Amino acid sequence: MDSCKRILLAKMGLDCHDTGIITVLSMLRDSKYEVIYLGLHNTAQQVVNAAIQESVDAIGISFLSGQHMTQMRELMAELKLRDFPVAVFCGGVIPPDDALALKALGVKEVILPGTLSREVVALVEKAIRPEPQPEAPVGARPELSVTPLERCLKAIEHGDRELAAREAQAIWDEWRPLHDMYVEMAGLFATYVRDKLGEAAVEDAWRVIGEKLWKPVLMHFKETGSTKLLVEVYAQFLRAHGHDFAVESDQEKTTFTMKYCASGGMLMRDGKNEGCGRHPLDVGVMNTRADWTFNRALSAYCVHTPLWMDIMPREWGWDVFKSTFGRQFDDDGKAVNEPCIAVIYHEPQS
Repeated sequence: MDSCKRILLAKMGLDCHDTGIITVLSMLRDSKYEVIYLGLHNTAQQVVNAAIQESVDAIGISFLSGQHMTQMRELMAELKLRDFPVAVFCGGVIPPDDALALKALGVKEVILPGTLSREVVALVEKAIRPEPQPEAPVGARPELSVTPLERCLKAIEHGDRELAAREAQAIWDEWRPLHDMYVEMAGLFATYVRDKLGEAAVEDAWRVIGEKLWKPVLMHFKETGSTKLLVEVYAQFLRAHGHDFAVESDQEKTTFTMKYCASGGMLMRDGKNEGCGRHPLDVGVMNTRADWTFNRALSAYCVHTPLWMDIMPREWGWDVFKSTFGRQFDDDGKAVNEPCIAVIYHEPQS
């Protein structure tokens, strides 16, 4: 590592959790970087002022508050306003989809939960010293790789409100078919497991995925000592899926009422579950009556919900979820008033 490289680390907004960024600071100093840490509650202007004053080669921001998109937009805008080109990276509890959006804003690297120490240092090194881009070959079509987000941001920059609105809608429209295909793919994988190994294997498969994918995220929230961040991120998950839902909070809990689930509900609405006959796709339906099927005939895709949002968190020692199933649509695909409900208690229930 080049010891002359200087990195500014900071927390922005109201995020009070600094354990992660302190750990990254130690990693970078051990790797011979010169690191300046601004501490908590910085604004974009404060970060950029310090970066210019210290003549840093990179800026790193950590987020556990769910404010990464808002704060990073302000930071990137301030850097552009001040004409200070510098590598920017960030990390924390950031959904993969938001990581792509942050890169579209100009963020060089996004360090996601679970990244190993050596990988953190390698990502920072890559952000500071990006690999040279090869020259475009003859016949290249670079316009096809430009995302609607990039086009939307460019339209905003040029003050074209009408184009920005169209591209904002295109961001959503481009994602929806891919989302639906992933839901169908997950459901068909689970169906294949059932057909080859039996219904109990479907529970086992979703448990394995939950242990590797969901548990690290949930345990991170547990370490904060509060479900406030979990509530905010869970709402973000539902928005990203395209759910139609309402939220109510009281002193005991926050309740999410899902009138339309854009995943399992979409399968029911479009007749894509087994035995419906309205669509050629047949995602398996479990006949086993157990807690992991809500004690009813349940789509193989939906099995992860009672496991991840109820049963497994209790087993992991953080009993804060309670989920119930709602049919949402009848056999003909017509909406019925039977919503899915997810409750996040403010304190563990056991």
